[in-house]
Amino acid sequence: MSDIAVIGSGFSGISVVYWLHQLGVKATLISLDIPEKASAVPLGLMSPAGGQKGIPIWRYKDGLRSTFDLLDELQNYNSETKLYQKSAVLRPAMQPFIEEYFRKNFDDFPEDDVKWLSSDEIHDYNPHIFNQYGGMLIHDGAIISGDAICTTIKQYADHYHIPMIHNRVYRIEKDDKGFRLYFNNFETKFDKIIIATGSVLPTISGIDVGNLIVPVKGQLMKLRKETSDKVFDHAISGQGYIAELNGEAAFGSTYEHDFTTLEPTQTAENKLRDQLSVLFPHWEKYYSVSEQWTGVRASTPDRMPMLGNFELNPNLYFYFGNGSKGMIWSSLLGKLLARLIVKNEELPREVAIQRFAKRVVFG
Repeated sequence: MSDIAVIGSGFSGISVVYWLHQLGVKATLISLDIPEKASAVPLGLMSPAGGQKGIPIWRYKDGLRSTFDLLDELQNYNSETKLYQKSAVLRPAMQPFIEEYFRKNFDDFPEDDVKWLSSDEIHDYNPHIFNQYGGMLIHDGAIISGDAICTTIKQYADHYHIPMIHNRVYRIEKDDKGFRLYFNNFETKFDKIIIATGSVLPTISGIDVGNLIVPVKGQLMKLRKETSDKVFDHAISGQGYIAELNGEAAFGSTYEHDFTTLEPTQTAENKLRDQLSVLFPHWEKYYSVSEQWTGVRASTPDRMPMLGNFELNPNLYFYFGNGSKGMIWSSLLGKLLARLIVKNEELPREVAIQRFAKRVVFG
């Protein structure tokens, strides 16, 4: 057993394990298999233009490069399923105020990364899409199979003899020699632990960071293609995103801050159907809905990730808060956290958890 444990096998946890391994450290990966895991999304979109306003995502070039490095390595251990596909991302502005935001934020992108298209140019690019206000064409994005990535990590871990524990950690206690982890029917110890469990935290003695996590539920529709006609060869992001990979398609996602169930709801499905009908008026000629999927993202008060440790608990590390940008940030931030742990390299202040130290409860 290694002396470092990474708790959480979503994109964040996988990334930390991978980059620690690149630095010569084999951490034990603890897979929780919780239903809330947003990383297991059937199809996700990686786009440099984030959120409703299309703002350039923090360090998106580094994020893309790091994610592709990780996925290319993992792809070696899955010959049956394509983990990702590089793709242009069409972002049509669906309302006048969105056009205003897009035009403002468009100027913040390097000229080679994004192109502005008029509504006529968008129609020429994709005649299926309804648009009156123009929008952005982002050259470097990707469509990602989240569930395939989460499955492939086991093959990667087996190949390199990286220890894995498939069980849920309910409580963590600190003592003079490290940390004791309590599972359903056993316990074990590690010198250092990294908590990368998204919106679901175990109970941790001596520290509570729960008020730094803002859970956001997302629901998407898995689509079944009803025609052999080629519909599009790129991703679309407007009032939700639509993407295809490995013969499957999906449209999502909702942003539910006040939710009472992890199950898909009819209200969310109706909203998704309405949004898709506005974006792609004749979508039912090409697709039918096969099922619904939900996951819970962990956001933060300032919508930036949080990673690092505190002086009172130097061997206890946190990594959470990627929100809807986990696919573009996870590998990059996993690398930064691994370099903090192994080489003591300082984290960028924008993502260091210490910026919210006053809101953490110690004791």
